[in-house]
Amino acid sequence: MQTIDQKCAENAYKAYFELNKLPDSDKDKVFGFAKKMPMMIMASGLGNAVMFKLNDDIDLVKYLLKWLFPEENFDMQGDDQIKKVVSEKLLKSRDSLRINTVKALKWLEWFNRFADASETSDKE
Repeated sequence: MQTIDQKCAENAYKAYFELNKLPDSDKDKVFGFAKKMPMMIMASGLGNAVMFKLNDDIDLVKYLLKWLFPEENFDMQGDDQIKKVVSEKLLKSRDSLRINTVKALKWLEWFNRFADASETSDKE
């Protein structure tokens, strides 16, 4: 039986592993966005940060939203499904937004840990 934190770490690692396969220029962009996103969430809110990042990095947003809403299918082309989930589920209530903000920040913390560990081991 895994704790919620262990499940979060496992999900973030899977996302890190998949996104790490991107070409170097795209990978640098994704990991740079991942580093900035927690501050964006704290400053502007989760909904605004997700929608802003959607314009720049749909892959990172899809993996984050898959963690928050595992029952949704984000494999569709375009960002219509993501916009629908953000408006109908993420922003449906203050409680939902609060809970999902905490979950998103924890997921990004784990994602960034894996990215930092990989970056450190690459330099050595």
